Amino acid sequence: GAGGAMAAVLLQSWSDREDCGYVPVAVDPPLEDTDLAEEGMESPVARAPVGAAATECSDTGNEEQQRLQRDLIQLAEQKAERKKRLEELNELWGLRVEEVQEDMRRLQTSIDEQKVALSRLLHPPEEVVHPGPEWLSFVESDSWALLASVVIVANIVMMIEEMLQQKENQEAHGTAQFFWLNHFFMVFYVLELVLKVALMRGTFCCGPISVVWWNWMDLVIVLSGLFDLWMRPFFVEAGILSRHGGGAASLMSLLRVFRLSRILKIMVLFFRSDLSWTEGAGFQFFIMGVIGTNSILMGLEADFPELFLWFYAEQMLLAIFSFEIAVRLRRQKCGFFSHPVDWFWNWLDLVIVAGGVVDQWLMPSIHLAETILGMRTSGESKGQLGQVMMMLRMARLLRILRLVRLVKNIPPLYTLIVGIMEAMQGMVWVLMLCFIVLYAFALVGIKLIGPNGLAIGVPADDFEEITSVFSSVMQSMFILFMTMNGEFEALQPLFRQIPMSRGVFMLFVVISTWAILSILTAVVSDNMINACYNNRLEQQEEQQRENEQRTAKTLEEMLSRHSKAGAKPGIVLKQVFQDLLDNEDSAAELKFATGLGKKDLEDMFALLGRSPDGKAPPVLTQDDFIAGLQREGRAVTERSVMRLEQHMYRLENRIEDITATQRRCAVDDLEQRLQAAVEKAL
Repeated sequence: GAGGAMAAVLLQSWSDREDCGYVPVAVDPPLEDTDLAEEGMESPVARAPVGAAATECSDTGNEEQQRLQRDLIQLAEQKAERKKRLEELNELWGLRVEEVQEDMRRLQTSIDEQKVALSRLLHPPEEVVHPGPEWLSFVESDSWALLASVVIVANIVMMIEEMLQQKENQEAHGTAQFFWLNHFFMVFYVLELVLKVALMRGTFCCGPISVVWWNWMDLVIVLSGLFDLWMRPFFVEAGILSRHGGGAASLMSLLRVFRLSRILKIMVLFFRSDLSWTEGAGFQFFIMGVIGTNSILMGLEADFPELFLWFYAEQMLLAIFSFEIAVRLRRQKCGFFSHPVDWFWNWLDLVIVAGGVVDQWLMPSIHLAETILGMRTSGESKGQLGQVMMMLRMARLLRILRLVRLVKNIPPLYTLIVGIMEAMQGMVWVLMLCFIVLYAFALVGIKLIGPNGLAIGVPADDFEEITSVFSSVMQSMFILFMTMNGEFEALQPLFRQIPMSRGVFMLFVVISTWAILSILTAVVSDNMINACYNNRLEQQEEQQRENEQRTAKTLEEMLSRHSKAGAKPGIVLKQVFQDLLDNEDSAAELKFATGLGKKDLEDMFALLGRSPDGKAPPVLTQDDFIAGLQREGRAVTERSVMRLEQHMYRLENRIEDITATQRRCAVDDLEQRLQAAVEKAL
């Protein structure tokens, strides 16, 4: 390449010099030509001019040397330019690779979701036909499952409240205010169990273990409730069981704790129910509303902590968030923890909800069960448990981060957050400059006015007050930082005792407040504007892609629906397209899909249509028509102009080839006719 060209030029130069009468003179020590060429020096082999042509050859050699040096500089500049271009290309392709990888992750997520939806459609759950009466099938419906869930939740809340009152009153029996509620819930459970047995009959207890064991669990829970609520009082009155003490009482306490296992019925309903409705936009809007409500309630609770409603509101919100997390875990399974986009939010939500469940539900339930069963906890265990509970309550402060998730789903707020984050990247150097200025002025203050400074003429009574302003580097930097924001109270003793110090701090205010803060404001504003602009461009591009996809799909359906029988697939005839425009309904649909009027659509077909032989009516393929509509709405760029010029150049070459061929054919034909005429004349 360039090295070979330079070597050829050098050889030619030396040969020219030898022709001019130069003879080599040895130079000691010998040096390499390449080393001196990099330094811009002459060759180590000197050529001593002899003869009359020495002066002319010397001038020629100097010009050749200067030319080579210029070529060397140009080559070095070209090399640096190519290197810079290579770095730019590497950076550009790195960004392209990241964008493509992000698109691939997004597409993979969409593919997984579509696979789940397709699998649900292709393999719907088998409809089980029970041997019982058909009118009892409502027991297996979603509406009955929702009613049963509400009843179970209400029963669990009532049981916890009853156990808390029993703990306070040290009573082994239920209080009067819960008597009728207990019987109402028990009647509902018995009725549900009887209806299920009547519907399923023998299949209630016999069948696949994955189905039957839930029924057995329902049966055990209901029977334990029957024994505890209806049969135990008769045994107590008959003297068979004792109200206090003994193994029978412990058994009764265990049965009362076992009543909490009714929460497992919620799990049964959760795994059996069809929760596909939670994938819709309505449920997501509901969750966003719950997050906003939770944030507002947290603020009100901080101002009015004594209000009794906060406990119940917190339990309800925790139940909603637990249901949402459980639904997402059931739908995404292991993908919940490794989602390509939302993995951080998934883990954050799981930690927040798990901390709330342990703090609000699990630990109180364990403590309540220990109290009812008469189990005592040692002091050391209580201390460790208290530390764990304190850590859980501190971890639940992460609930505030749900606001970030709420902001992420509000486009204007999300744009603002993105702008602030991008502005922070540009603020780094401004903050570094601010730190240097504060540090420099703090050192000056300590050296001049600090405890070991050079403060002269200050009364002993005020010396300590003045030197305390610049007692340490951190203290001095903080006071100077407050001074940047207009807080001069800490400097008033210094101003009173040393009036000349006001001029120094005037200079500090000019540098820090007027200059640095102005630069900081400008940097943040510029980054915010750029972030908003880029985000708006991304939204416009996304909207444009969606519009193009929707337009392509609509046009493909319309053109396929109105294509004539026997026509080639994907071909739009002029008459078919004109019939679409003449029909009011199809014309309105075309205008809505393309955003163009009737005259514009006719022009588009005229510009894009092609006649196969130049005589037949023009036809147009669906792909060309859709691609032309997509290009029509885009702005003209330099690349599109160059593409047009290249197309025109190819057409010109083709026309020239055709013209030359026709001219050659005409000449050949004329020669043949002339030759035939000559032969005929002879």
